[in-house]
Amino acid sequence: MVAERIVDGGILHLIKQWLKAPVIGEDDNGVKKTVGGGKANRTGTPQGGVISPLLANCYLHILDRIWQRRHLKGKLSAHLVRYADDFVVLCRKEVEEPLKVVLHVLARLDLSLNEAKTHIMDATQASFNFLGFTIQMSRGAKTGKPYPNVRPADKSLKKIKARLTELTGRNLTPSL
Repeated sequence: MVAERIVDGGILHLIKQWLKAPVIGEDDNGVKKTVGGGKANRTGTPQGGVISPLLANCYLHILDRIWQRRHLKGKLSAHLVRYADDFVVLCRKEVEEPLKVVLHVLARLDLSLNEAKTHIMDATQASFNFLGFTIQMSRGAKTGKPYPNVRPADKSLKKIKARLTELTGRNLTPSL
Protein backbone atom coordinates (compact mmCIF):
# COMPACT_ATOMS: atom_id res chain seq x y z
CA MET A 1 0.00 0.00 0.00
CA VAL A 2 2.78 2.39 0.88
CA ALA A 3 4.72 1.49 -2.27
CA GLU A 4 1.68 2.52 -4.35
CA ARG A 5 2.02 6.07 -3.05
CA ILE A 6 5.79 6.33 -2.53
CA VAL A 7 8.16 5.60 -5.40
CA ASP A 8 11.40 6.68 -3.72
CA GLY A 9 13.30 3.44 -3.02
CA GLY A 10 15.35 5.04 -0.24
CA ILE A 11 12.23 6.08 1.66
CA LEU A 12 10.67 2.61 1.21
CA HIS A 13 13.88 1.02 2.53
CA LEU A 14 13.82 3.37 5.53
CA ILE A 15 10.19 2.43 6.27
CA LYS A 16 11.08 -1.29 6.10
CA GLN A 17 13.91 -0.73 8.57
CA TRP A 18 11.56 1.23 10.81
CA LEU A 19 9.12 -1.70 10.83
CA LYS A 20 11.88 -4.09 11.87
CA ALA A 21 13.23 -1.82 14.62
CA PRO A 22 12.24 -2.87 18.15
CA VAL A 23 10.16 -0.55 20.30
CA ILE A 24 11.92 0.02 23.63
CA GLY A 25 9.93 0.87 26.74
CA GLU A 26 10.33 0.79 30.49
CA ASP A 27 8.65 -1.63 32.87
CA ASP A 28 7.29 -0.64 36.29
CA ASN A 29 10.79 -0.84 37.80
CA GLY A 30 12.27 1.55 35.21
CA VAL A 31 14.16 -1.22 33.40
CA LYS A 32 14.32 -0.73 29.63
CA LYS A 33 13.09 -3.65 27.55
CA THR A 34 11.69 -4.45 24.12
CA VAL A 35 7.92 -3.98 24.12
CA GLY A 36 7.18 -4.57 20.44
CA GLY A 37 8.48 -4.90 16.93
CA GLY A 38 11.88 -6.34 16.17
CA LYS A 39 13.15 -8.57 13.39
CA ALA A 40 10.91 -11.48 14.43
CA ASN A 41 7.81 -9.33 13.84
CA ARG A 42 6.48 -10.33 10.41
CA THR A 43 3.07 -8.67 10.30
CA GLY A 44 1.69 -5.28 11.26
CA THR A 45 3.47 -2.33 12.77
CA PRO A 46 5.04 -2.37 16.23
CA GLN A 47 2.58 -1.25 18.90
CA GLY A 48 3.82 2.13 20.07
CA GLY A 49 6.03 2.63 17.02
CA VAL A 50 6.10 6.23 15.83
CA ILE A 51 5.37 5.22 12.24
CA SER A 52 2.36 3.07 13.16
CA PRO A 53 -0.33 5.83 12.89
CA LEU A 54 1.02 6.98 9.51
CA LEU A 55 1.02 3.47 8.06
CA ALA A 56 -2.43 2.77 9.52
CA ASN A 57 -3.72 5.88 7.76
CA CYS A 58 -2.18 4.77 4.45
CA TYR A 59 -3.61 1.27 4.76
CA LEU A 60 -7.06 2.10 6.13
CA HIS A 61 -7.56 4.95 3.67
CA ILE A 62 -9.16 2.26 1.50
CA LEU A 63 -11.93 1.82 4.08
CA ASP A 64 -12.56 5.59 4.02
CA ARG A 65 -12.56 5.64 0.22
CA ILE A 66 -15.04 2.74 -0.06
CA TRP A 67 -17.31 4.32 2.54
CA GLN A 68 -17.29 7.60 0.62
CA ARG A 69 -17.42 6.38 -2.99
CA ARG A 70 -20.22 3.90 -2.33
CA HIS A 71 -22.15 6.56 -0.38
CA LEU A 72 -22.48 4.19 2.58
CA LYS A 73 -23.11 7.03 5.01
CA GLY A 74 -26.43 7.67 3.30
CA LYS A 75 -27.26 4.15 2.14
CA LEU A 76 -26.58 2.50 5.50
CA SER A 77 -27.37 5.53 7.70
CA ALA A 78 -23.94 4.97 9.23
CA HIS A 79 -21.14 7.47 9.77
CA LEU A 80 -17.52 6.25 9.91
CA VAL A 81 -15.21 8.20 12.24
CA ARG A 82 -11.58 7.09 12.02
CA TYR A 83 -8.28 8.22 13.51
CA ALA A 84 -5.30 6.08 12.45
CA ASP A 85 -6.29 2.50 13.36
CA ASP A 86 -9.10 3.45 15.76
CA PHE A 87 -12.60 3.92 14.41
CA VAL A 88 -16.25 4.10 15.38
CA VAL A 89 -19.24 3.49 13.12
CA LEU A 90 -22.24 5.49 14.30
CA CYS A 91 -25.48 3.94 12.98
CA ARG A 92 -28.92 5.51 12.98
CA LYS A 93 -30.69 2.26 12.09
CA GLU A 94 -29.43 -1.31 11.77
CA VAL A 95 -25.85 -2.29 12.68
CA GLU A 96 -25.62 -5.64 10.86
CA GLU A 97 -25.06 -4.28 7.34
CA PRO A 98 -22.43 -1.63 8.28
CA LEU A 99 -20.62 -4.27 10.38
CA LYS A 100 -20.69 -6.68 7.44
CA VAL A 101 -19.17 -4.03 5.15
CA VAL A 102 -16.40 -3.19 7.66
CA LEU A 103 -15.59 -6.87 8.20
CA HIS A 104 -15.53 -7.51 4.44
CA VAL A 105 -13.17 -4.59 3.70
CA LEU A 106 -10.87 -5.49 6.60
CA ALA A 107 -10.78 -9.14 5.48
CA ARG A 108 -9.78 -8.03 1.97
CA LEU A 109 -6.97 -6.00 3.56
CA ASP A 110 -5.96 -9.09 5.56
CA LEU A 111 -6.91 -7.36 8.82
CA SER A 112 -9.29 -8.31 11.61
CA LEU A 113 -11.15 -6.46 14.34
CA ASN A 114 -9.83 -6.69 17.88
CA GLU A 115 -12.64 -8.67 19.52
CA ALA A 116 -11.80 -7.28 22.98
CA LYS A 117 -12.21 -3.68 21.76
CA THR A 118 -15.18 -4.22 19.43
CA HIS A 119 -18.57 -3.38 20.91
CA ILE A 120 -22.04 -2.90 19.50
CA MET A 121 -24.05 -0.60 21.71
CA ASP A 122 -26.84 1.95 21.72
CA ALA A 123 -25.09 5.30 22.18
CA THR A 124 -28.39 6.94 23.18
CA GLN A 125 -28.51 4.68 26.23
CA ALA A 126 -24.86 4.32 27.27
CA SER A 127 -21.59 6.19 26.98
CA PHE A 128 -18.48 4.98 25.17
CA ASN A 129 -14.82 5.94 25.12
CA PHE A 130 -13.00 6.94 21.95
CA LEU A 131 -9.51 8.47 21.70
CA GLY A 132 -9.36 9.40 25.39
CA PHE A 133 -12.83 10.96 25.52
CA THR A 134 -16.15 9.73 26.87
CA ILE A 135 -19.03 10.36 24.49
CA GLN A 136 -22.57 10.27 25.80
CA MET A 137 -25.90 11.61 24.62
CA SER A 138 -27.29 14.18 27.05
CA ARG A 139 -30.26 16.54 27.07
CA GLY A 140 -29.93 20.31 27.19
CA ALA A 141 -31.05 21.85 30.51
CA LYS A 142 -33.11 24.61 28.86
CA THR A 143 -34.31 23.07 25.61
CA GLY A 144 -34.34 19.37 26.47
CA LYS A 145 -32.86 18.62 23.05
CA PRO A 146 -30.38 15.76 22.84
CA TYR A 147 -26.74 16.58 22.13
CA PRO A 148 -23.47 14.59 22.16
CA ASN A 149 -21.70 15.34 25.43
CA VAL A 150 -17.94 14.89 24.94
CA ARG A 151 -15.64 15.01 27.95
CA PRO A 152 -12.22 13.61 28.86
CA ALA A 153 -12.38 9.94 29.87
CA ASP A 154 -11.77 9.02 33.51
CA LYS A 155 -8.53 7.24 32.58
CA SER A 156 -7.28 10.38 30.77
CA LEU A 157 -8.13 12.58 33.75
CA LYS A 158 -6.27 10.23 36.12
CA LYS A 159 -3.20 10.42 33.88
CA ILE A 160 -3.33 14.22 33.77
CA LYS A 161 -3.81 14.49 37.54
CA ALA A 162 -0.93 12.09 38.20
CA ARG A 163 1.35 14.07 35.89
CA LEU A 164 0.35 17.38 37.54
CA THR A 165 1.01 15.90 40.98
CA GLU A 166 4.40 14.71 39.78
CA LEU A 167 5.25 18.16 38.39
CA THR A 168 3.99 20.12 41.39
CA GLY A 169 4.84 17.81 44.30
CA ARG A 170 5.74 19.24 47.67
CA ASN A 171 9.27 17.89 47.32
CA LEU A 172 9.75 20.38 44.45
CA THR A 173 8.81 23.40 46.57
CA PRO A 174 11.79 25.10 48.20
CA SER A 175 11.48 25.29 51.99
CA LEU A 176 11.93 28.67 53.63
